[in-house]
Amino acid sequence: MTVRLTQDEQAALIALGQETRPSEEYRSFAGIAQALEIYGLDWDRARIRRACRSLARKGLAEYMRGLWTEDGEMAGAGYGITKAGVERLKEGVTLPAAETNIMTVGHGEIADADQA
Repeated sequence: MTVRLTQDEQAALIALGQETRPSEEYRSFAGIAQALEIYGLDWDRARIRRACRSLARKGLAEYMRGLWTEDGEMAGAGYGITKAGVERLKEGVTLPAAETNIMTVGHGEIADADQA
């Protein structure tokens, strides 16, 4: 059964799934905002937080604190996609306010649905 997602949740899930591994890599709110900018979405921290918390309640994302950068510096906290989140991405999601119907075709891959 497909988990129903709002447009904000779908966009946040796409951002969490970009070039990350489930339950191994996490993004801060700033990192998620940066990932969404690629699609012309300029979200504030509160909107990102709401979408990520909702995804976590649905089991598609998880919160982690005490994160470290690759250089060994403290990075704070963030959210990461779960295996269930990756599976939901494979089912397809649509970005809000996109000029074309964009959906995911696989973990970390984005394609125009008209060409898929």
